[in-house]
Amino acid sequence: MTVPAHLVTIEGRELQTERFGSDDHLIVVEHGKLDTRYKFTAHAGAVTTLLVTPREGQAIVITDIILAGEKRTGATIVVRFNDGTNTAGIISPVVNDAPVNLHIPFAGRFLGWRNASLEFITDTTNQVATLTVGYFFVGGEKVLSFADWDAER
Repeated sequence: MTVPAHLVTIEGRELQTERFGSDDHLIVVEHGKLDTRYKFTAHAGAVTTLLVTPREGQAIVITDIILAGEKRTGATIVVRFNDGTNTAGIISPVVNDAPVNLHIPFAGRFLGWRNASLEFITDTTNQVATLTVGYFFVGGEKVLSFADWDAER
């Protein structure tokens, strides 16, 4: 016996289904797979870039980082969150001995705090490095102050 059914959200909004053949299917996909954007920057020398800045009250969720940098004695490459007062490093590879080429496809919730931008820093003359970052923004109750975010990590 078939019973007609409708899936609804807690607010009463009906969830959409897709028809495959003669059956309806509910398709579930991660938010980041639907809403991810990306930005790219290339540095040649000592440069600091605020690569991604959220709107007021939002936070950045990072989905991917692709980082490449030349070997350079005494050089530093840093990718971090920064809100103008607080900073938290994400990655800072050592490039004294060898170049860096890496891709990190984050599987978890790699979330910054309220109003924190994503910053990319190279600190040495003639240093060449590139960064591509996949990201999306969240708002509302998922967004924490720096103090709450720091206490949770």
